[in-house]
Amino acid sequence: MIEAGHHIYLGNVRGTQYSSSAADGEFDPASFWDFTMTDMALDYKAFAKEMYKRHEETKGHYIGNSMGTMNMFAAISKYEIEMATYLHNVIMLAPCTVANTEV
Repeated sequence: MIEAGHHIYLGNVRGTQYSSSAADGEFDPASFWDFTMTDMALDYKAFAKEMYKRHEETKGHYIGNSMGTMNMFAAISKYEIEMATYLHNVIMLAPCTVANTEV
């Protein structure tokens, strides 16, 4: 894929075995689960921003499944302008949330 000019990133979110260590090597078990969905939306914005910066400000594509769709919906709704800057489109597979269209 890289030879064709494509880059694929697989992200991990808070609360997984891959997020159990801090960048400075300190791990605080008491605060491991102390985060909100808003914090995870901020993580998704950071993922998108980093990919955008690494690839010469080229918009990316996001494909999410299940919880990844819920987190991206949160990121898009909270950080709409920034996410539109970083991403060309998003594809939501098996979303685990429902949009209320009856207002």
